Amino acid sequence: MNGRACVYTRQSSMSQVRNHLEGQRRQYDLRERAQALGFQRVIVIDDDLGRSGTGSVERPGFGRLLAAVCSGKVGAVLALEASRLARNNRDWHHLIDLCAMAGTLVIDHDGIYDPSLLNDRLLLGLKGTMSEFEISLLRQRAMEAHKQKVRIPPDDLFQTECSRRSTANWSRLPTAMVAKDKYKNRIELLQGTLDMLILQTLQWGSQHGYGIVQVLRTRSGDVLQVETGSLYPALHRLERQGWVTSEWKQTESNQRAKYYRVTASGKKQLASDLSRWQQIVEAIGLIVGPEPKGGGA
Repeated sequence: MNGRACVYTRQSSMSQVRNHLEGQRRQYDLRERAQALGFQRVIVIDDDLGRSGTGSVERPGFGRLLAAVCSGKVGAVLALEASRLARNNRDWHHLIDLCAMAGTLVIDHDGIYDPSLLNDRLLLGLKGTMSEFEISLLRQRAMEAHKQKVRIPPDDLFQTECSRRSTANWSRLPTAMVAKDKYKNRIELLQGTLDMLILQTLQWGSQHGYGIVQVLRTRSGDVLQVETGSLYPALHRLERQGWVTSEWKQTESNQRAKYYRVTASGKKQLASDLSRWQQIVEAIGLIVGPEPKGGGA
């Protein structure tokens, strides 16, 4: 066994390097393990801290490691796990081939391997395959989580987010969502109709934005759908016209939210809107009702 060992350390993101140092300290502790195994000279290669091991970026530290192994003066390469050396089979198997030719051992937290031995080489190959699969699996999970969030209907998303977001931030939630089957009968509201329904809802009592959405949904039998991209512009428009006013309060869940209430002029506007709406309803009823006797003109 040669009296020289290389300890290779790498972390995949700058956030880990700066904020999560536990793994980094474990990697540097491999120096003591190499010395305990009898290696007199231990070289720590940490040039690739903050660089990905997927092969998408250049890694001078990994290249330095390969050169050291090729020199034939390295007795062992130590790393916490295969993913700390490479996350793609090309780099991993290239290192294993060089270690086999140079008589260099590979040591991780599980054991000591001799790449020149068939069984050890098989196990190292499996570790490399699992490491490459791991990064693909993490990427797939992230993509599926993003797709799932886009699919969640607004109301379910509100309930999901309410535990960690204040009501004041709900206006920034995404509105381009695909409704589930149970929401297929919902109806989008026209702008003028939405203003009237908001004023009517606030006449029953002050509410924050999410409360207005819930009232409209419940009172309509889960038919009327109000998107955040329509609700908050309508509230701001009504506030500019002086028909509603707002103030910050604490919700029942002890979160800070903006509550809206209808003003005196807003109540007058609501009465006018309701009168016009009743006339429209009666006129539409005459058109879509039973055909008059004698036929149409």
